[in-house]
Amino acid sequence: MIVQDPNKIVLAAKKKNKLRIAVDIDGVLSYWEKAAAETCGVDYEDEKIREEMKNGKRMEEFVGGDSKMWPMIDKEGESWWEDMEKLPWADDLVNMLKKETKDFFFLSSPSKSPICYSGKLKWVLKNYPKEDRSLFLGCKKHFVANPNVLLVDDTEKKVKQFREYGGHAFKWPCPLSIIDGDLKIEDVLQDLKDYIQEIK
Repeated sequence: MIVQDPNKIVLAAKKKNKLRIAVDIDGVLSYWEKAAAETCGVDYEDEKIREEMKNGKRMEEFVGGDSKMWPMIDKEGESWWEDMEKLPWADDLVNMLKKETKDFFFLSSPSKSPICYSGKLKWVLKNYPKEDRSLFLGCKKHFVANPNVLLVDDTEKKVKQFREYGGHAFKWPCPLSIIDGDLKIEDVLQDLKDYIQEIK
């Protein structure tokens, strides 16, 4: 125990900080790519398009940029976000992460539309009602990065930024890679679990 001054805070022996785990929603837990493709008129079943998406091509690149894509999505309203399909492995992933830490939370980037904020909240309320107080919305996820936080996210740029700001990050694969059988969900979950054990 360190006492610097009778009038100052007494600092107890350092305790190992517990790992906090943040998980993205779109593309990790919810099927954003499929919903966006249907709304934007992109043939999601086309093999070439699927391969391009697996290799990192983003939806806005198929439709001419953000300025064209987001108005189409925003036009769909709040229910577009609230009713987004949950990916088949979502519950297994959430349950696994909650077993690894009590400090589990959703960390999702909203669009510029207010309906996205409320729609994402309603999606959590619908699919994970017990976690209704564990949703954080913000575009700059790296602002919460530190050595005690792990982010599970499918966007390479956000993963890179999170690491640059001192946090841990696990790059979740494109959902199509799992759905098409290129990767086994059991292997992805095990890789994530192994990574968590390394950084704990």
